[in-house]
Amino acid sequence: MTTATMLHCTCGPHPRIDLTAAYAKSANQETRPSSTLSSSCREQILDACRSHGCFHVNIDLDDGGGGGGGDDDDQATTTPLKCLAKPHQQIEQDIESLFQQPSLHLSSNDDGWKEICNGGLYEVPFSVMSSSPSQSTTIENEVDENNILQATFRGRIAESGDEQQSTPEPKLSWEFRRCLQMQGTQEKVTEDDDDEDVLRNNNADLLRRHPLNLLPMWIDALHSVATTVIRLLDIPPQIVLQEKQCRCMNNSTNPNNADDRRCESNSCCSIDLLRVFRYDAVSHSQNNAIEAVLGSSAHSDWGTLTVVWQDDKGGLQTYCHSCDKWSDVVTSSTTETASSTPTTNEKGLGEYSVQLFVHVGDFLSLATIAEGTESNHPKWSSPRHRVVCPPLLRQNSREGDSDTNSGRRSLVYFAYPPPGISLDAARPIVVPLSSRSSLDLPDYDLPELDKVFDHYSLLHNQSHQPQPSEEISNECNPDDNVVSSTRQTYRRIKGVSFDEVIFDKWSQVQRKAK
Repeated sequence: MTTATMLHCTCGPHPRIDLTAAYAKSANQETRPSSTLSSSCREQILDACRSHGCFHVNIDLDDGGGGGGGDDDDQATTTPLKCLAKPHQQIEQDIESLFQQPSLHLSSNDDGWKEICNGGLYEVPFSVMSSSPSQSTTIENEVDENNILQATFRGRIAESGDEQQSTPEPKLSWEFRRCLQMQGTQEKVTEDDDDEDVLRNNNADLLRRHPLNLLPMWIDALHSVATTVIRLLDIPPQIVLQEKQCRCMNNSTNPNNADDRRCESNSCCSIDLLRVFRYDAVSHSQNNAIEAVLGSSAHSDWGTLTVVWQDDKGGLQTYCHSCDKWSDVVTSSTTETASSTPTTNEKGLGEYSVQLFVHVGDFLSLATIAEGTESNHPKWSSPRHRVVCPPLLRQNSREGDSDTNSGRRSLVYFAYPPPGISLDAARPIVVPLSSRSSLDLPDYDLPELDKVFDHYSLLHNQSHQPQPSEEISNECNPDDNVVSSTRQTYRRIKGVSFDEVIFDKWSQVQRKAK
């Protein structure tokens, strides 16, 4: 049997699902959507996970924060997704504000800023706000040290792809984590004392007005969508996704209860991560239109789900193993349902259609392999994908230009299982649910399954100089410290707490600038 008959086609167009009603129930009531409301939506998500491992979602919101349709709008509280219920251009401008040297004060001069952008990791403190950035002037001059958060700026260094990838990638990014215990754990690459003083500047006004105050809102917004999807799949809480809010974020509301103010010492409640990207606009070859300039090389994501907001320039592509072909993930500007200008509902409120892209990660995909039957294939795939940089729009433009009409901007939320959960722990719950899809797709025979494991970046060593993880391999199999195949790696990690696996993966891709 040929490979083409073993792997079903996953080319575009990708499935599209309307989550408006289900999201309103999940986000506003903090409960799982009712079976009557969600049965159709659940079937669509199950089929999309089975057929492609990814899908578009649209959620209609009015500019008051409620769902754009549904019986609970009168009682609706402001949903986390409200911060994305605005025209694409405004969101692009919000993202761009995070990459402007004057407003971020990462360096006092242009040369220092260029050096920062060309590599390394830099930790930047900012003060959390209780409201939107536009209301920052109402915050008191005193900044509560318990409410100072931290984000990590990443310059143009290699990070994605497999072990062969070591070339710096043409993009800048910010990282922000849901759990405060996870903030500040990344290695900082800087030797400049002057820059250190600037990065640690705790000036109240600077911290209070910092553009990074957008990060907590964005991470809550995209997490709320991931939560809605997991609830629709009927996966119980705390199995593949940490649904609860990080207790560290409740400092101001529980000042007298230390247990509620912080997660347990030296531990975390979530390893979920938001990344904000700005990809450079680059010169594309005019002689070879097929040759693409990659902002992120081909890879799969390691976790449970990834939720993506991307601007109208596109660039995200998924790979079909059956057809050996890349498919564009269409952007909202190419769909009829999207609008960058609000319409008006019967209540006189403007409506926006928030367009996102969701795909299954390696953990959730591998958790669909039936327990005790390793020859069984994963029911849901973890799509291999990449990002192609947009071309320069003007002949006099320069690569890396920050003009909002040139580079590509995106928000990417990586959802992981709660700390302490392993593949073996999740599998008995996920496998029965993953078998509910009515789609009849081909299975893999045993030799082909080995090739399927090769599709997962989680199972590859992604460090520049490959070396096996001694900590994980010793814990799982003290008599075998040699990683000889992706299948053996799977066998070693499936019983290990997944947060330990991810810490090991992060150590592989946290590369210093040369």
